[in-house]
Amino acid sequence: LKGWRHRTLQLADQFARYISDIKKRDDVTISREQICGYLLACAYPDRIARQRQSGGFQLANGRGAAFQSKHQFRKHRWIAAGEITGTTRSQGDTIRTAAALDATLFDSLLSELRITEDSVEWDMKAGRFIAERVTRIGSLKLSSISKADIDPETKLQTIIQHIRTSGIDLLPWDAVLRNWQARLMLVREHEGDNWPNVSDSHLLSTLEDWLAPWLTHITKATDFRKLDLKSALSSMLTWEQQKALDKLAPERIEVPSGSHIRIDYSQSPPVLAVKLQEMFGCEESPKIINGKVTLLVHLLSPAGRPLQVTSDLAGFWRSSYFDVKKDMKGRYPKHPWPDDPLGAEATRFTKGKI
Repeated sequence: LKGWRHRTLQLADQFARYISDIKKRDDVTISREQICGYLLACAYPDRIARQRQSGGFQLANGRGAAFQSKHQFRKHRWIAAGEITGTTRSQGDTIRTAAALDATLFDSLLSELRITEDSVEWDMKAGRFIAERVTRIGSLKLSSISKADIDPETKLQTIIQHIRTSGIDLLPWDAVLRNWQARLMLVREHEGDNWPNVSDSHLLSTLEDWLAPWLTHITKATDFRKLDLKSALSSMLTWEQQKALDKLAPERIEVPSGSHIRIDYSQSPPVLAVKLQEMFGCEESPKIINGKVTLLVHLLSPAGRPLQVTSDLAGFWRSSYFDVKKDMKGRYPKHPWPDDPLGAEATRFTKGKI
């Protein structure tokens, strides 16, 4: 009880000083209706609150609060709360006492509570970069004006942080670029750390080093689609490394038929999916990275359906091939099914076109 009495006397003295200061000023006036809200705002600036469209009030301290009765202060956009108690309800704290607050006081007696600062952020809802000069009371925005003269480095860091928050998939990856990434990671695994690390996590942590020069035009979400991600990634390699990558882990490989088939590096080991007839005469499974990695061969039917998966072509031709031939020869009679696949000529054509 003594503590409550002491606190009450302190507040009374504080309010008396506020009123005395007001009386000494000739440039401002305050009405009887404004005085309670003004005094509470001075005493508890963090409890200044603005009504939300969804109901309840947003406090200057960032928390939400509401009255026990939804009808209390419903007509007032701004209030200053006196007593607030915590609650486990979803709408936040409970306002026990409050007074209406005239927002015009923010331009006069309460002007010292205003904070004006430059805000630079990526607005997730609007999907664009926003730079503005904001005036606020705590976390409550009073006004804002667009700002054009933004420091380029500040803008760049804002965009980079947005990418980190959203994840690497925000960038315009396609299957070819993801395959390039997997090729390079495989070469790094077998050839050493002199090859750059292009894992998703490392790319995100080093955006300033490799992506920054390509971000200058970004102002909205759709601009990311125009990003030249291929050039940005390629810039991580020297010219010599780019040539070496194509040799060590080629995007495509020539098979015995003469076709150049794309290698799928998204799997481990990498996969070469090729029609069976195009591999006739090939006894040794294809290898990459100076013979260190053997490709997993997916042998396909003439219709492109999987027939056999093997990393041992020689073993396949001498055993399983004859079971496949038995099953497929009647289904695909126009295509060659020789008795000696190792001695036959590889082809991508039907028997009539050979």
